[in-house]
Amino acid sequence: MARSNLPRIPTIPKNIQHFVASVVLIVFLPLLPLLLEYWLLSRISAQSLTLTTAIYAISIGASSTQAVVLVLAIPVSIAFSAAFGVVISVGDPPKGCSIAAALTILAAALIHMGERWNRHVAEEKPFWRFW
Repeated sequence: MARSNLPRIPTIPKNIQHFVASVVLIVFLPLLPLLLEYWLLSRISAQSLTLTTAIYAISIGASSTQAVVLVLAIPVSIAFSAAFGVVISVGDPPKGCSIAAALTILAAALIHMGERWNRHVAEEKPFWRFW
């Protein structure tokens, strides 16, 4: 098939596409339940925040290629799992738990976005092999 002589619209470079796809699917999509809870109720419950943090920490650790991230994510996940148990049994989160959970999610997201930048943009490794 012959190529057209018309000018092409520039596309986003593949390595940037891989980075954006990985960040959306790994970093932001797991936080969607918190966003929906806030949108519908104008607040995020301590139960949702501690449970999400426990799952998010281990998920980010497991998807990392850095062993230290996984090693640090395990006790963080255990700690927030225990905090979730306290919240559902007592009703009130331990003091400072919600702030610690939010900061943990933020730190995990930023660290993982940096790792994804290195992997997909700097090293040009694809997010999925079929792309």
